[in-house]
Amino acid sequence: MLNNYRTSERERSKTLLVVEGSHEKKLLFFSLLKAFPEINIKRDNIWIYRTNIYMLYDQLIKEYSEPLEQVDIDLPYVLSRNADNKPTQYKRDYTNIFLVFDYERHDPNFSEYKINRLLSLFDNVTDVGQLYINYPMVESYMDFSCVPDAAFYQKKAWVIQRGNEYKNLVKDSPVLKLVELEHRIENILKEKYPGVSNSKIHNCVDLLLNESNSFSFDVIKEDIRSSVGDNDSLNQVSHLIADIIEKAFFYYNWGYVKNLRWMFTHIIFQNLVKAEMIENDTILSMSEAAEKGITDYNIIELTDLRNAFSSKSVLGVQNKSANHHMNPYIWVLNTSVFLVSDYKISLLDLTKANL
Repeated sequence: MLNNYRTSERERSKTLLVVEGSHEKKLLFFSLLKAFPEINIKRDNIWIYRTNIYMLYDQLIKEYSEPLEQVDIDLPYVLSRNADNKPTQYKRDYTNIFLVFDYERHDPNFSEYKINRLLSLFDNVTDVGQLYINYPMVESYMDFSCVPDAAFYQKKAWVIQRGNEYKNLVKDSPVLKLVELEHRIENILKEKYPGVSNSKIHNCVDLLLNESNSFSFDVIKEDIRSSVGDNDSLNQVSHLIADIIEKAFFYYNWGYVKNLRWMFTHIIFQNLVKAEMIENDTILSMSEAAEKGITDYNIIELTDLRNAFSSKSVLGVQNKSANHHMNPYIWVLNTSVFLVSDYKISLLDLTKANL
């Protein structure tokens, strides 16, 4: 288990986060790190690999001689050496290294052998790196029809589903409405104020989503006027932005970051619970989840819960269910959000988050 990601051996206290695609950097971790500013990962240190975990395995085999278990794998070196416009870097430059990739059973390159081996290899955050696998893919953190959601524990993805099919299933998620809120507002302003600089647009978005904002139409209108100016679209833009903010927020009297933190706290908790259920074959029905309570927990219980399952065991169960001879499936689960609980479990204590 991690201890606030701190070590005393490295000179540079930097964290590297290697993710599979742009969604992880631009939406998931953009929002997650905003919700939990205690976790210091700089945007420039989130690297997009742009292909799947099975191609990463092939790249490592090509780079190093077998057996990989006896090689000192330097992931930053391997990736930076083959990247455009990126200086060569080494794992000694980073205190912590994380990898976030999708299970993607439907992918033609899928291999149980490869993913099992990589999860075993990347099991040390302060050395080679810590791997988080999302089932079936990163969008699983959005697979909530409400937050919290008693139905989440029962959710499966069928192996025959392709990536785009699963993405379509979660595209109307209330989670997505909130994580893409900043980008939607920014795009609206850029469209309606084409001559305004990006810096002014960004400042306007920050002002609109300020924690002290009342989010009323009049306040939103004045924020836009003072930041980017007045034009014929001001009333239309103000109404549009007020509407999407109202639809995105879970609690309208809270600020943007508070809404994010509250939402992700429940997402993390339910994924922690489900991971333990998957390993122990104790998946709750909706009625059982409702009866037990899906938000009734404390930090001591969460600490025990995070230690109650192993990522390798969860992967083993997922591989087994995906090989079911009649109806192959995998349990929907997002482990990348465990980066927060692995950093400091007390961050999930809503009583200490001024919420």
